[in-house]
Amino acid sequence: MQTYDAHKNTIEIRQGNRRMMNTRVLIISTALVVLVFALIYFIFFIQPNPTGG
Repeated sequence: MQTYDAHKNTIEIRQGNRRMMNTRVLIISTALVVLVFALIYFIFFIQPNPTGG
């Protein structure tokens, strides 16, 4: 198994991602989780009070 390649640049060596796909996935998934929890909270908030108060 070869571990060193003299022809790779610093981005390839540290396996960086110039398109920042990891950041996009993190932001989108976090936003979706927040929206789902807000939807669940809203659904339970608009329910009538079962104790009649």
